[in-house]
Amino acid sequence: MRRLHGGDGGHEPALQGLVVSVVVEDVTYASLLTRYENALAWYASLGAAIHNSRLHLYQQTLRSLIAGHEDPEPLGLADRERAIVNTLFEVNQHCDIYKGLAGRHDDHVKDRISFVPDGPWQYTDERPSTSSNRGRNVVFELVVASWLARSGFEIVREAVGDLTLRVDDAVIALECKRPQSGAGFERAVKDAGRQVRHRLKRYRKSYVRGLVAVEVTKIINPRFGLLIGSELSAGMVIPPFLAGLRSGKRSCSHRQLLPGCDAA
Repeated sequence: MRRLHGGDGGHEPALQGLVVSVVVEDVTYASLLTRYENALAWYASLGAAIHNSRLHLYQQTLRSLIAGHEDPEPLGLADRERAIVNTLFEVNQHCDIYKGLAGRHDDHVKDRISFVPDGPWQYTDERPSTSSNRGRNVVFELVVASWLARSGFEIVREAVGDLTLRVDDAVIALECKRPQSGAGFERAVKDAGRQVRHRLKRYRKSYVRGLVAVEVTKIINPRFGLLIGSELSAGMVIPPFLAGLRSGKRSCSHRQLLPGCDAA
């Protein structure tokens, strides 16, 4: 299995080039399970309730996948594609969090750890109306933090937004959003812009900036199945708002969306 993750690297000074390095690596299911179990042990040490949570179910599914790889028919793995894809996606996220933050930013994670196991097992069963997406929202914030930490950025515990960075003398307030559909993308980005502007009022320093990180998994893969490269390029549904920004045909720039912010 090949996976992408935020890599160990550096950053350009003073936001002139905000760069997060990306690494592609080969990982076996067995080695992934070992990494994941290390992450779960770390979560438990910080106070997370792992037993009977979705995190424990991912561990069981991954163990079944390893056994089924040797003898797939008795386990009926062909009928469990979505569950397996869901498990591998989320297990990799928690491995990234562990690799990027464990031992370096335990306090940052501990402040949020009670929410991490929350939510339904399947990604597609989240319901924002009942706040069942809160656990994965926090996980996304921690994933972004882990990528930034591994790329050399300083994570500030006293957060101005969902996440606060310090780069040289600059303070960066970062808001993380997970729109549940293409229709909600524009609203999520604009809400994040308002939140950033409100939070930055607390600072009177000369160099403060805002960023918005948006996870678009539910937009490009709403059924959360296995996507092949050709399917992604041909069948991905891009929100009209996002497509307009990408093509340059929309008059609304990211600075109009997020006055005072550097990027969206």
